[in-house]
Amino acid sequence: MRAVVKADGYNFGLERVVRELVGIADGFVVSDAGDLERLRAITDAPAATLLDRGPAHAARVIALGGIANVAHRDTLAALAAKSDAASLVVRVGLRLAAGWSAIDFDETAGYARTLAAAGMRVELWAHLTNPATERADRERFARFVAVFREHGVEIAREDLNGARIGAGLFGAGSGRGISDLRCAIAVSAPVVETLTSDGTLRASYEEQPLPKGTQVTVVRCGYANSFPRVLRAYRHILSVGMQNTIVLGSADGERFGLLGAGDDLDELAAAAGILPHQIIAGLGVGFQRQQKE
Repeated sequence: MRAVVKADGYNFGLERVVRELVGIADGFVVSDAGDLERLRAITDAPAATLLDRGPAHAARVIALGGIANVAHRDTLAALAAKSDAASLVVRVGLRLAAGWSAIDFDETAGYARTLAAAGMRVELWAHLTNPATERADRERFARFVAVFREHGVEIAREDLNGARIGAGLFGAGSGRGISDLRCAIAVSAPVVETLTSDGTLRASYEEQPLPKGTQVTVVRCGYANSFPRVLRAYRHILSVGMQNTIVLGSADGERFGLLGAGDDLDELAAAAGILPHQIIAGLGVGFQRQQKE
């Protein structure tokens, strides 16, 4: 299992996430040589990159003991011309969506011939993202692999990312049938006050009045602190404003837990009308800001 640590660890910090995963993950995947250099300051575990930024970038990845992703012919040609090319392993992906550092299927044979001539081994990968096209994409990837085999290329690894946990490591994914996950993000904030509705109290500017006798707690945390603004109630969270969150029930102490191990970021994301990854990345921004303060 390789841990993909990109976007600065969802903004929580690449180094912080990597340190937690050293000894657990078999290796890592990072965005580019700059991230790989940061990784190497912590571990010499096997690592690959996601982006192809040209021959010089690929050479830097290799110098750092990484596996370079190759998606441009000039990068492949430069690596194939190296005196130690036969000792190299590179990654080549099949493009199934825009924005990936991968190649189109009609480029496959050309890449395979170059790799075979240089004696380079290859990791072949693709990322399945669309359930509607999954079967066709799997068949296309199988043809992709077959072309490399037909040209005598030694395949070091086939990495068809159809079972990615992704944000599940942070607490999303149960809605897609992944079980036994616990939310890795805990958010608590100071209690401002606890109120009991007299029948006219509202949970926010726009909500309907809360029934008489309902107890709510005002917590000093809102979307200004990168917490997601919910469009409908999420469990005990009734509304999220710029500075305050209104939660159902009374607080036992001076702080109130908004997120914990039992929470589900899929549910929270649905209530906020965004992706779980946006919640994680947003909270990461808030975390980094707190660290600087």
